[in-house]
Amino acid sequence: VDIGILKGKGYCQLLSQKCQPFHLGMDCWDQYEMIDRGWHKAATFAVGIVPPVVLLLAYIVASCRSQWKRGAAQNGHLVSDSDVASDGSGSDSSTESGECAQNHWEDPAWAAITMQQLLDLHQKARQEFQDEFPNITMHHVNARILQPLCEKHGKCYAHIVNAEEPLLLNVFVSHAWQEGFDEFVQYVASPFRHWSLQPNLWICATALIQSRDASKVSAQVGVGEHPEAAPFTRALLRAGRLLVVRNQAVNLFERIWCCWELFKAYEIGLVATPGALMITGPADTNMAPVKIQQALASDPEDKKRIMRHIHQMARDRNGPSIEQINQTLTHIKFFRQEVVFSHSATASDFS
Repeated sequence: VDIGILKGKGYCQLLSQKCQPFHLGMDCWDQYEMIDRGWHKAATFAVGIVPPVVLLLAYIVASCRSQWKRGAAQNGHLVSDSDVASDGSGSDSSTESGECAQNHWEDPAWAAITMQQLLDLHQKARQEFQDEFPNITMHHVNARILQPLCEKHGKCYAHIVNAEEPLLLNVFVSHAWQEGFDEFVQYVASPFRHWSLQPNLWICATALIQSRDASKVSAQVGVGEHPEAAPFTRALLRAGRLLVVRNQAVNLFERIWCCWELFKAYEIGLVATPGALMITGPADTNMAPVKIQQALASDPEDKKRIMRHIHQMARDRNGPSIEQINQTLTHIKFFRQEVVFSHSATASDFS
């Protein structure tokens, strides 16, 4: 290019106007060496533009890094800052990461299973019980499938099927074991048939270590401890949704643990949050209002401790009264559920 021809023309082809100092038009020759002291202006321009570009790139990298860490944590893997470092070394960071992972295994909220894993258990039960399958309950599934597996591996079913890393619950499932197991799976599956991404489910039978030794199960449930420390309560506090599964065999509102779970859902605001409380299964034909004080428990000590805590909350001026709790439970009891499957849920229903 003949510099002499372009020098001093001062015309920018990009904006069709006279060139301005430090103009960004790529067709503007006068911005660089085509005018006197062009290199000086170019250097000044570079010095001015580089710091903002560097800051912008740093912000983008930091944002991507934060999003990646957040996504990893939500998928059950807690990432420390050192995990994204280039060298990946350092014993302290490895120890910290290991401790976080260990805490997940000990946290009952991280004992969820996927919908597909529930359907797989459903299929295992069908194969195990054959002709008896239509009449089995969760008690039968527990005795023939869950207990042997838990005793063999020394951990709950949810941790057996998710051996590499545990799953954090999305939905807490409240139900009674006396219902038909096939019915239970149908009613759990039905609210999520149109969800593109299926939730992680917390189900007590799969979230606790099942054993023929009743004392081991009682120790996990919280007998002898405050009900707030029970795994049911600790998991429910982390749940985004509560799914109440009604059935044709037993009234959920006559079982103290079901009432306790619903009371806690009320206490933490799930009942009053749109979409957080989900109810499935047939409507209750017993028109009597709920009275939590008449609910039963497999172990009478469970009921004593739960009722003691509820009475203590009722005495608190900020706590709900027994009457308010019963009104809330009665409203949930008579919520109408119209969609009832007439067939068993299978993997094909979610493909």
